[in-house]
Amino acid sequence: MSLSDKGCIAALDMYNGRAFVSGKTADLSGFGVKRGKWTKTEIKTSAGKLQLLVDNHIEYETSMPLVTMKVLGLAFEFYGGGAVKSIQLNSGNQVVFKGGLKQ
Repeated sequence: MSLSDKGCIAALDMYNGRAFVSGKTADLSGFGVKRGKWTKTEIKTSAGKLQLLVDNHIEYETSMPLVTMKVLGLAFEFYGGGAVKSIQLNSGNQVVFKGGLKQ
């Protein structure tokens, strides 16, 4: 999932498990966020759907990939400043990983 400043969404690209999606050809305006504010992001899978949420709103939805995939790792890349406050991975209702910044 890619995020950008609100005016830069055309520069976004992402892979949805089936194909690459470009902000130049798809409406990714929901992935434009306000700099300097924590943004909650979620990736959910259910009933054959993959959903990407930004601040509790579904901003992108597509069918699940045909091949089952497992999470192998997470990567974060920032152009300019950025931080990850917390991460939680669930399998169904069970938390399988939780970590974050100590406050």
